[in-house]
Amino acid sequence: MPGPRTRYPMITRSAQPLPPAALSALHKGDKAAAIRIVQEADGVSAEEAEQSVDALLELKPMLKSACEGVVDARGRGLGWVLVFILLAGAFVIGILLTRP
Repeated sequence: MPGPRTRYPMITRSAQPLPPAALSALHKGDKAAAIRIVQEADGVSAEEAEQSVDALLELKPMLKSACEGVVDARGRGLGWVLVFILLAGAFVIGILLTRP
């Protein structure tokens, strides 16, 4: 009799789980680092490591969207920082020019 089904199946490749550091890198949105970690930990080629990481991302769409969303969020966040700096600079210059 098979054991109970879990809600989240273990992601494996060659019956070994992905290294925790690779999962951490994916949660941070760094797919390239995750591939390097898998490659170094298992001694496999870059292509095999990428296939393992891609397989994980296909099975965990929330992780995949988080990984893809980090790049977008970084770009938008930098734009807002730039706008804030420009507005703050204009405010300071305005104050300095209106002083007697």
